[in-house]
Amino acid sequence: MALFFGALWFVLCRHLSAHWNLNPQYGYGWIVPPLAAYLAARRWTTRPAASAPLKGMGALVIAGALVFGALWLVEAPNPDWRLISWLLALLIAGMSLATLAALGGRAWAAHFAFPILFTLTAVPWPTGIEIPVVQNLMRIVAMITVEALNFFHVPALQQGNVIEIGAGLLGVDEACSGVRSLQATLMASLFLGELYSFTFGKRLVLLVAGLIVALLTNVARTFFLAWNAAKDGLDAVEKWHDPAGFTILTGCLVVVWLLALLLDHDPAEVPATPPDARPSGSWSTTF
Repeated sequence: MALFFGALWFVLCRHLSAHWNLNPQYGYGWIVPPLAAYLAARRWTTRPAASAPLKGMGALVIAGALVFGALWLVEAPNPDWRLISWLLALLIAGMSLATLAALGGRAWAAHFAFPILFTLTAVPWPTGIEIPVVQNLMRIVAMITVEALNFFHVPALQQGNVIEIGAGLLGVDEACSGVRSLQATLMASLFLGELYSFTFGKRLVLLVAGLIVALLTNVARTFFLAWNAAKDGLDAVEKWHDPAGFTILTGCLVVVWLLALLLDHDPAEVPATPPDARPSGSWSTTF
């Protein structure tokens, strides 16, 4: 059974690796499988007692295997079709949860749901979702950057996703939209929330804060590039484009990690020591 599902997950990762290799936006996908495996191993040590197995799960897994075979025939000539990627990922995740339900009941399926579903963060977004997000991000980043440039007395105008400065036109393209930082931060926020065993409320706070940080750090990157372009010409953009991108992405992830540490040490959750629990020999003075 373990070999069967190990092979299924390996096939899925091999399929997704084409996106991870060819699209820098999803390069972070390589780290998702080992992180998911680590989270699953952690949950294995805290697994609840097995409850009554759910009936019909075995038949569901067999049906899923048949559907997988049909999908794989479609995948062969269409390896970059994102719909197939999502169908394969959801199918394998569903089969894994069904197997857990057959072995340990509803309790096991619920307990291991997060690390299994966490792998979906490595699947490329459907085009119908990604394109509107990217287009809106490009315009938002351009708008905020233009306002910041004007605030610092650098004349700039916005034309859609293009920033017009004295040196010429600076386009905020897909790579500069911040969607890569957004997606990587989404994955990191979900992982850290599980790593520190946060409550749902804290996970939501970390997720929202991470997305805001991703947007602001990318605006900082675009502002830096536009500032240098206005000062040294458009050739400066090519010089600083990639280093600024890697620096901002790294800084964004570090900030999200620091936010997670801050939430993990929330002083509000530290129980106060009752007066009668002071160690012997302690004293206090009241003024």
